[in-house]
Amino acid sequence: FYWGEGIRFHHKTGSLDRVEHDGGVIETFRGHFCFILLMSDIDNDRGKELGAQVGRIMKEFVEEALP
Repeated sequence: FYWGEGIRFHHKTGSLDRVEHDGGVIETFRGHFCFILLMSDIDNDRGKELGAQVGRIMKEFVEEALP
């Protein structure tokens, strides 16, 4: 995703058999936000889809909740 001016996003994804994970930091002018996402006992392709959905929700939060 493009997070916009003044927002930096650092993260690292990973996969194991039936496990998807992502963790990182979102830097904004209002502070830093850390996140960790772990999905287990899930089809890996489905886990990646869900991870992308969570990313969109996080982006909406940053855009709407942080004036």
